[in-house]
Amino acid sequence: MSGDIVVFAGAGASVAVDRGYPTTAGFFEHLKEQLNNEALNLLNRAASILQEERPDTTIDVEQILWLSQELIDSLQNVAGPTSIPHKLIAATGHQKIFGEQVADSGVFSKLRKLRGKLEEFNDSINANVFSLYAKQPSRSSLKENWLPLLENLKKSELRFDIFTTNYDLIIEAALQEADLQEMLASSDDVSSSEINLSRWENQLTEKAASGLLTKLHGSVNWQRSPSGKIHVSYPELGGGPYREQLSERGVIYPGFKGRPETSPFGLFHDYLENAISDAKIILCIGFAFRDEHINEIFAQRATKCRMININFAPAHFAPPFDNTVEVIELERGFDTKSVEEAIRLMGLK
Repeated sequence: MSGDIVVFAGAGASVAVDRGYPTTAGFFEHLKEQLNNEALNLLNRAASILQEERPDTTIDVEQILWLSQELIDSLQNVAGPTSIPHKLIAATGHQKIFGEQVADSGVFSKLRKLRGKLEEFNDSINANVFSLYAKQPSRSSLKENWLPLLENLKKSELRFDIFTTNYDLIIEAALQEADLQEMLASSDDVSSSEINLSRWENQLTEKAASGLLTKLHGSVNWQRSPSGKIHVSYPELGGGPYREQLSERGVIYPGFKGRPETSPFGLFHDYLENAISDAKIILCIGFAFRDEHINEIFAQRATKCRMININFAPAHFAPPFDNTVEVIELERGFDTKSVEEAIRLMGLK
């Protein structure tokens, strides 16, 4: 086969390299060991509520964060001092409506305190993203999966893009080992450099010879400057540690749902839409198809192509493709055998 190739990597593609990089379910288990007692109680309570509501679903950290954010938003709408509900029922307003006096501070202060606790809870979960995913992979750990895949793609001389929802630096390390640095957002020979977004913007209208690594949810080594620009920092090259305020990090945290609009993530999703539309081959690796927005892109944009799904997890979600897409399942993990079979199915050998 010929034509553009899209490689889409989910959490399973990182777990195959090193089990120290957790899947969404593994991240949930790790949190139980890291959170303080108050946060752990909130986590367990939220998990219990969700399990009661969805008895047939395996509860994970994303669902916990979705519930927590929903509560934060609701409490802001009710307890915020400028909110309509607050103005309506606070102090004398409550007496006029219900015919009784209730102290404003007793009701609303408790709701505001709960909102603050939930925000702290979310932050404590999000902080764990960096302790879990900042580790650099070893070359030997890439030899069974990413390196043979990239080397074969490179030899084919076909244009390919790589997309991932992962935060870790595995694919960057593999691209450098395979001498494919041109796919990276910035050069690896400087301690800190700005992501050149024009590379994505230009390719929306005219493709370059080389595709790009596009990290749809950001990266542990991305930092947002006061001007809003994203910089790639390499601590081992003198660029400073990853540890910054959560709001200054260039990532979309696990609890996010929907289509991101903040820069650069809206642009990256536009680029994904274009790439899927033009793809003749889509290779998915360890992606569970749980992200509704990304599923929608696949469903609407992928047509008349071959989709190869390396199914890392034993219980996966069916890829959301229509009947014009030839779907081939490889029922094994991301290893030498599945890479060899994927290369054959892509017509590269």
